[in-house]
Amino acid sequence: MKKIALLSAAALVTVFAHVPAFAEKALAGYILSIDLQGADKTEKTAILREGEEPLVPKLMMPLYEDDVVFLRDPGSRIEIEGSDGTPKSISGKNARYKLSGEVATGDDAWSLFTAVAGVIGGEEEQAIPDNMASRGDENKLEIPMAVRGPNFITTDTRNLWLAWSGGKGPYKVIVDVDGRAKTHDKIRIQEFEFETPPPETKRFTVTIKDSEGRIATVVLRYRNGLPVPNEGFKGKLPEGDVKDLVYAAWMTGLHEGDWSIGAAQILRSLPADNTEAKLLLAKIVAGWKYQD
Repeated sequence: MKKIALLSAAALVTVFAHVPAFAEKALAGYILSIDLQGADKTEKTAILREGEEPLVPKLMMPLYEDDVVFLRDPGSRIEIEGSDGTPKSISGKNARYKLSGEVATGDDAWSLFTAVAGVIGGEEEQAIPDNMASRGDENKLEIPMAVRGPNFITTDTRNLWLAWSGGKGPYKVIVDVDGRAKTHDKIRIQEFEFETPPPETKRFTVTIKDSEGRIATVVLRYRNGLPVPNEGFKGKLPEGDVKDLVYAAWMTGLHEGDWSIGAAQILRSLPADNTEAKLLLAKIVAGWKYQD
C-alpha cells in the first residue's frame, strides 16, 4: 500500500557550485533517468567532458554543450531532456551522443529543476537514517513541515506516516476523526504509521504528545486531486524518473506551504530504493519549501 510521509532544512545549494570551470559553457540538458547494463554497470562512467575524467551519470545531473553520453552496452539507456525541451532516449546502440544547444534557464521549470538538484546533490555522500526524523531540541516538540492552518493531502488509499522532532519519548499519537479520537501510546521512535480516514471526513487532526506533556498538532484536509501549474507557469515539468521529484518540490512552494504534506505523500509513494526521493523528502519534512 502506498503511503504519505511527514518526518522531522538544509540550506539550498546550487547544483552548479562544483563545476565552476563550466560556467562559460551553455547548459544543454539534464539527465531524466538512468539504466546501465553490462560493462556500463561495471564501469559506471558514461559522461565524457573535456578536461575531466569520465563522469558517473546521476539523476538530474546537468549536461553542458559538447558533453558526450557514452554507452558501451546495447542494453544501457539514459534519458535526457535536451535544449529543445523534449526528452531523448540514448541507448548503447547509439554509443556516443554529443550535446549541443542551450536550455531555457529562465523558465519556472528549470528553476525548479535546479532547486531540486541542489537539494539532492552529492547524494552518495549523504547518509539517510532509518528514522528520518531529526532528534531536535528535547525541550521543543514540533512537526517542522506542517503549517498552522489546514495541511492538504489527496483523496486516495495511501497510509499516513507521521514523524516529528524533539520532545522526549515515549510518545502518544492521538488521531481524531470527526470527534472520534483514538490514542496510540508507548511509541518510542519519532514516527508513526496508520490508515487515513475516508475522503468524506470533515475534521481530521493528529496530535503528538511526549512523556513530559509537550504537544504538537497537525490539521489535515482532503482535496480531490492534486494541484496543477496555472497559466502563469512558464515551461513544463520534465518527464521520466525526476518528474515526481520536481512536481513535489513545486507543491511545497504553493500558498504558505500547505501542500508540503501532499508533496511528501507523492514522494513516499515512490519505490523504497529511490535515494533521491528519500533525500528530497527528508528536506521537505524538515521544513524546506521551494522559493522561486
